[in-house]
Amino acid sequence: MPLLLTRRRDPDPGARTVLAVTKAALLPVVAACLLTGLAALTDDVWLFLLASATLGTLAAALLMPPRLHGLTYQLDAPARTAVGFTSVHRVTVHNGGRRTAPTLRLTHHAAGFDDVTVAVAPLPPGATATVELPRAARRRAHGDEHRFVVTSTAPLGLLRATQTVEARQLLVVHPAPVPVRALPPYAGTSTVGDATASRQGLDPAGIRDWRPGDPTRHVHWRSTARRGRPVVVEREEHRAARLALVVTGPAAAPDWERLVAAVAATAVGAHGHGRPVALLAGQPGLDGLCTGPATALLDWCSALVDPPPPDAATLREAVRWAGPDGEVLLAAPADWRSEWWAAAQWLTTEAGGRLAVFRP
Repeated sequence: MPLLLTRRRDPDPGARTVLAVTKAALLPVVAACLLTGLAALTDDVWLFLLASATLGTLAAALLMPPRLHGLTYQLDAPARTAVGFTSVHRVTVHNGGRRTAPTLRLTHHAAGFDDVTVAVAPLPPGATATVELPRAARRRAHGDEHRFVVTSTAPLGLLRATQTVEARQLLVVHPAPVPVRALPPYAGTSTVGDATASRQGLDPAGIRDWRPGDPTRHVHWRSTARRGRPVVVEREEHRAARLALVVTGPAAAPDWERLVAAVAATAVGAHGHGRPVALLAGQPGLDGLCTGPATALLDWCSALVDPPPPDAATLREAVRWAGPDGEVLLAAPADWRSEWWAAAQWLTTEAGGRLAVFRP
C-alpha cells in the first residue's frame, strides 16, 4: 500500500485531496543506498554526491506535489434511463486556477453504471476539457449522489495526488422494460366489483328530457319525434377500478429484479389503460405512491432496495386506497416467506379487502 503523507482540504467543500508516495519512490532510495555503499568501499566522493542527488529527486517530489487546486468537474447526463439502455454522459473539467493543471486520470462513479476512466491532458489556466462517454445502464438506481476521483503523479511520478469530489445530480435507472400483459380496465361485470358509472361515456344508460345546456349532438331525434318533446341520450362509462400493488422482498431472491421489472411494467400498463395505481412497500424511507404519471411509477420502482414483508399499516393503507371495488396484489419473489401470508390475508380481510399474489 502507498504511504499516506497528508490529507489536504480544498477550497471546494465537496472535494478532498490525499497525497501518497508511489512505488516508484523506492527507486531513488534504493539507488542512493547502493551508491552510498559503493562510495564507502571505493572512498569516491563523487559517488557520495551522486547518492545525495538521487535522494534530492525524492525531496523535490515532496516539495512539488501534483497540484489539483482550482479544478472543477461537471457531469451533464440524462436524469432518467432504463437498464440495458445507453445514454451519453458529458464530463467537463475546468481549470480555474492560476497554474497549468497536470496530466489527470479521471474516474467517474455513478450508481447504476459501470465506472469509467479517462485521461485529461494538461490544462492551462482558464481552459476547459470535455469528453462524451456512451454509458450503458447496468443496474437499477435512484439517487442524486455521484463522485469524481482524480489522480495525478506529475511531474516526477514519485508522489500521487488523489482528489475525490462528491457531486449531486439526479440519476435514475428504471427497471428493464419487460413484455407483460397490461391489465384491462374493469367493467361493471368484474368479479372484483362493479365499477362506478360516470354517465359520460359511450354506452347508452337511458333517455331523459332535454335540459338547457345539453349539447345538441346528444338529442335522440327518433325518440324526440315519437314523444313530441326534445329528449337526449344519457350515456354511461365504467370507471376503472383501482389497483394497489404491495411489494416485498427479499432482494436476494434470484427473481427479484424480474419481479421489480414486472411490477413496473404492470403499473405503467394499468395506468395507460386508465386504472388508478398505487405502489406501496414497507421499505423505510420509501413512501407509498398513490397515483401519478408513468415516470413517477418507474421512479418509485427504481428506489426499491430490500422491502420487508408489509406490516398491518401498509396493508390497511392499500385496502383503504383501493376501495371496495379495487384490487390489492402482493408482489413477492418465488421463494417469499409464507409464514406471514395467513396473517396478511387476515389483516386485509379485516380491513375490508382481498389479497392476491402477483407473479411476473
